[in-house]
Amino acid sequence: MDWTQFYSETASNHWETPVGSLALSLSTPKSWNGQTWFFFHGAGGDSESWKGLIPKILTVRQYASHPRIVSFSMGSKWFLVDRTSKQRLAANTLFWNEILPFVKNRFARLGKTTALGHSMGGFNALSVFLDNPDFWDTVVLISPAVADLAPYASQTEKENYVRRMKRNTLRQWLKSFSKPDTRKIDGILGNWRNLVSDNQEWRRIDPLARLKNLDRRSNTRFFVTAGKKDPFGFSEGVMKISAILAEKGISVKYHISDGGHMALPQKEIAQFLNAG
Repeated sequence: MDWTQFYSETASNHWETPVGSLALSLSTPKSWNGQTWFFFHGAGGDSESWKGLIPKILTVRQYASHPRIVSFSMGSKWFLVDRTSKQRLAANTLFWNEILPFVKNRFARLGKTTALGHSMGGFNALSVFLDNPDFWDTVVLISPAVADLAPYASQTEKENYVRRMKRNTLRQWLKSFSKPDTRKIDGILGNWRNLVSDNQEWRRIDPLARLKNLDRRSNTRFFVTAGKKDPFGFSEGVMKISAILAEKGISVKYHISDGGHMALPQKEIAQFLNAG
């Protein structure tokens, strides 16, 4: 998918932080539609990863104008959370105090703002919404790395989680009675253990726990999606996010597709982002 058919200029900037370099990409469309999308990439990606995902959404319908894109990265794996016992940098503070003012200075005005993230980026997009619910007009979470499971979960808890995620089809349901293979979810929990020392500390930064504790209304509109064959079971997290948002009176569009972790319902996302 050729992103250059939509964008005429891409600028970059770098910050040096206590934990390494942060890369920022700012992309200007040939014709601006009054929206600015902040893209949060998945694990293994970088500040240029938006070029592989966002054009798929933009090509669903032939629009005469397109959003500005803000994409940044602190490495292949990073989480936009407060300082923890194992993460020396308050990445969320860096976003609000350094990155956002820089972007505002560059673009003059942002128009309608969207936080859009895939996988790890979905975790980060939800986290940045929870930092400041009034800032965001829309949030799009694509297979967000959010689960009702703590980093230091017991083996039994992990096995029960895997059993739940393998009951979407008859074949998977039959397999759920065998000994669950927790290796994939162990990889996710390992990333979270690199942030915190125990489950109590995790609850302070866990976006699902923070969302449950949100004590205010928000006019932000959400689109949350995952594939029912997601090997990490994030479809369950999407269901829980949607239920909590609805309970709190926050507008949410909930979508489950037939695909796996890379499932992208581009038509539905395009319609959602152009409806507000």
